[in-house]
Amino acid sequence: MKRLNTMIAALVCAATVFAMAGCGQSDDAKSSQSSEEQAQEAKTQWSSALYKATDSQNDLKTAITDANDLTRYALDSSVSELESTINAAYKVYTGTSIDSSEPSDVEAYKTAADKLDKIADKLEKRTTSLNAAVESYKKSLPSMSYTITSNEGYTFDVSISGLDMRASIDTEQGQPGTVTIDSWVADTLGITIANTTPGKEAPAIWNDPDASVGTLYFGDLVALYDTNLCATMGQANPLITDATCRSYSIGDKTYWDYYESAAVVIPDENNTLRSMAKFSVGESVSGTLMPRTGWYPDEKTNKFTETSNQDVSEQVADSIRKPVGWASVMEISYSTPYNAGANLERAVKHDLWDKDYYILAKTDGI
Repeated sequence: MKRLNTMIAALVCAATVFAMAGCGQSDDAKSSQSSEEQAQEAKTQWSSALYKATDSQNDLKTAITDANDLTRYALDSSVSELESTINAAYKVYTGTSIDSSEPSDVEAYKTAADKLDKIADKLEKRTTSLNAAVESYKKSLPSMSYTITSNEGYTFDVSISGLDMRASIDTEQGQPGTVTIDSWVADTLGITIANTTPGKEAPAIWNDPDASVGTLYFGDLVALYDTNLCATMGQANPLITDATCRSYSIGDKTYWDYYESAAVVIPDENNTLRSMAKFSVGESVSGTLMPRTGWYPDEKTNKFTETSNQDVSEQVADSIRKPVGWASVMEISYSTPYNAGANLERAVKHDLWDKDYYILAKTDGI
């Protein structure tokens, strides 16, 4: 009997072991599965780190390209600090290599992922620093703001920032002994036009509330110089005379524009004002510049091109880049009633008719 009990116990034990082996996992199987999961987790971590580092590298490249475009053809003294930041960023960009070869084991995956995370962090910090320098540069540029009040009492606030003139020389164009000079308002320009009439919709054409949408007009923006650039240009173009650049009398000083280069401040074409003919209550829209008569930049590049004697081209281009200031003006005539104008400073633009202008706003230097 004792022997039978011993045999039964052995059979139960064997059955139990067999059941455990058949229904569960051995320690070796569990260990194998755990290793595979760890390897997959490490690979996923490495893939994510590689993507992040590569993306950060591309972001820095884009930031450097955009910053370089921003400083191209600008006045050297105004962008020297920004260029130093760009150069530092470029040094980090070119000095950083990303190893995309796939590691061979779990520990190698983890080591590579950690290295890639540190690279991404370094690149991201450099991009943030460069973008901050760009914004600081933009804020350092001249700006102005003013309010337009219609005869009916509607009010519009206009803000203009990032005022900067650019000029470049093309030596391949023009007859022998001459070159062409391109000039334009920099892409740093920002314009906002807002309806600030308390609780009221406002007409899109402030000086004609009943008009359908046509030329939306919120002042003429002009860069002003303390020298006559047309006199410096020389006689490369027979149309250029000392009088081609119009002069303005402001206070007791005389300033010149550049080929009557004032441009209309208007809302962008992609807003609802074009179809609705009115601002909503409190609506604010972005703005742009539209060339006025006498200034004909290329529609695609927004650049004005003129021929100059080669020997004075560098001097002219450098002068174009540094106006003494900017003003937003509005011609005084029957077609531009301006209730608040009685208290505004005035300017006289000397041309064939010596027209009077309101000075809506001006920057330091004027």
